[in-house]
Amino acid sequence: MHIHTCAETRKNAERVFESGHIADERNRIQLELHMLQTEITQYAAKSMRIYDDFCEGVISESDYRIIKGHYEAEHMAHLARIDELEAILPRLLPKYLTENPSIIEFEKFANSEELTRDMLTSLVNRINIDSDFSIDIQYRFAEEYEALRALIRGTGEQEDKVSACMN
Repeated sequence: MHIHTCAETRKNAERVFESGHIADERNRIQLELHMLQTEITQYAAKSMRIYDDFCEGVISESDYRIIKGHYEAEHMAHLARIDELEAILPRLLPKYLTENPSIIEFEKFANSEELTRDMLTSLVNRINIDSDFSIDIQYRFAEEYEALRALIRGTGEQEDKVSACMN
């Protein structure tokens, strides 16, 4: 039964989180964040230095504008990258598993042998039946679950067990 496999997702994901892949990725992101934050703190000093160079006649006005534009573009790119990394990082932390709504809901029904109304309302958002009688089920936690599957897929471990849940 699929619900048994889905309820095992926490165990499978914990194995992945304990593996080197997730820890390595988490460390890489934290290092990149630190480097970007260092660059951002240096932005004001770099901007002030080029302004001083311009005022002292060391660089021309056109060079000042070009360099300042480059620094501003670099600064904005760093801020955008920090936003991206800060959005990814929580998914690489162990608490992602304990707070993941899809895992919590699946675990409620781990020992169920048949579909219940409570299970249906907790896990399914909508069921569409087309005129040709094809059925489309929209799961309530599909996005969260797909994000977790992507983490597991990234390591190549336990993908088959997890992919059976939402397919």
